[in-house]
Amino acid sequence: MLTTFLNTLRTQLRRPSMLVWVFAFPVILCTIFLFMFSGFSTDGVPDPVPVVVVTDSNWRGSSFSQVVDALSGRSADEALLDVTEVASADEARGMVEAGQDVGYLAVDATGTPSLALARDAAGGLASSAFEADCSILDAVTSSYVRNEALVKAVAQKDPSVLSDPAALARALGLSSGIERVRLTHGTPDETVRYYYALLGMAALMAAQSAAIAVTQLQPGEGGLGARLCASGTGRMRMLLGALLGSWAVSMLGLGLAFAFMRLAARIDFGGRDALCLLGLATSSLLATAIGAAIGAAPLRGGAKSRAGMVTALSCLASLFAGLYGEGAMQLSDSLAQAWPPSVWVNPARLITDQFYALYYYDSLAPFALRAAACVAASVALMGVVAALTIRSSHEHL
Repeated sequence: MLTTFLNTLRTQLRRPSMLVWVFAFPVILCTIFLFMFSGFSTDGVPDPVPVVVVTDSNWRGSSFSQVVDALSGRSADEALLDVTEVASADEARGMVEAGQDVGYLAVDATGTPSLALARDAAGGLASSAFEADCSILDAVTSSYVRNEALVKAVAQKDPSVLSDPAALARALGLSSGIERVRLTHGTPDETVRYYYALLGMAALMAAQSAAIAVTQLQPGEGGLGARLCASGTGRMRMLLGALLGSWAVSMLGLGLAFAFMRLAARIDFGGRDALCLLGLATSSLLATAIGAAIGAAPLRGGAKSRAGMVTALSCLASLFAGLYGEGAMQLSDSLAQAWPPSVWVNPARLITDQFYALYYYDSLAPFALRAAACVAASVALMGVVAALTIRSSHEHL
């Protein structure tokens, strides 16, 4: 078994196709992603909403100006509004029409605030970001108007309430006993999903090693398989050595890709690097089992043909894991919503979700469930491979 393990390891590491697809390709694609997503990653802190305010005498004399000052006067990381002050409504309207701001705020002679929004996104804003900014400005304005009217109604009905801040807060719904609960482990960044999908594809590409190694053990696939079968070494021992060698090659390839992502690309894995290594191990195990099943299957064609099948499977599975861009990611999510079992039967998606579960969820249960699924699928496939290997033991005779 040790001899088969070392021979498999040495042979696979010398193959140019393995060096390209298992070791070089993930690093190259990760570098491409790094340039593609350099302007899209986020630290989870929303940018302040750019808004113009008309600071005339009505504005300066209103309490609404104090609300806006409070929302824009916080630290840079917590400010909700990015305020630009102008002297007139015409000047504010011109800035909004020029696309410099989302809208402008003004106060009339009665002290009532008004909001004028741009007609569409401008200044490089995506439509979704523009709609979110508009919603924030509308919420700020409408909530102030609503609460001001409520305060006036309370004052007319029971003026004594105004002298009790706690009672006033309850009347305005400001003390609702809300508790802040943390549901995610890390700050969500959608770009990391593409890197995790890349690990899924890299794992499946590494399945070529097992497919080739197991194919060469088959007595009907050439002279090497027949000689090995006649050598007297147990078939299961040779199979186990080949599988361990293939798993080691896959683990080395994934380990290199992971190290490049963490150390060079600075991709966030939720600070759970030790568990990521466990995820790499289960991913390599699943990839080895898939490759071995393809290599042991009674199909026409030699090792090169089986390697081609692995490549085709990897590309197709990666499409439904969202690797190929935003459209593919939306397709993957839509398929998961329409048919939830798809995330379990697609090996690339299952591997991807292992790392996303570590990054996103505070609980380790989602990761453990997916890791267990990888191991269970691997064990089932290994059983099939063992049965096919025993069946083919005497085909050379």
